[in-house]
Amino acid sequence: MNTFNLKTQAGRLAYIISETGLTQSRFGEEVGISKQQVSNIIAGEREISDPVAMVIEYKFGFRKVWVLSGSGNKKDQKRNSKEIDALNSDIQLLRKIERISGVKQIIEDILILDSEDRAVIEEMVKRLRKKED
Repeated sequence: MNTFNLKTQAGRLAYIISETGLTQSRFGEEVGISKQQVSNIIAGEREISDPVAMVIEYKFGFRKVWVLSGSGNKKDQKRNSKEIDALNSDIQLLRKIERISGVKQIIEDILILDSEDRAVIEEMVKRLRKKED
């Protein structure tokens, strides 16, 4: 019987993969990362990203907070379809943000601005979008 150190992300991920019955390679495909990235996390060389933890929660039911920090319950009660749709939408948005170079930093910069400055940027984006139409 395998024992897992659930105090570490590496141990929690190894446990989750064991519970799913998938290979590391197949698990990686399911959550959108390579087998090498899975191996690196299990070896403790890399941490689980927020988007990957969200996918794990969505696909396998292991709570994101537990996956990332070990806090709280491993699994949540069954989610309703609206929560699942919202989570799926968030995952898709996060993946778009990660794929386009510089967008994540722009968003982080916008988030630290005060509300007046954010309003200026919002108005500028609206004008630019109208130009495209």
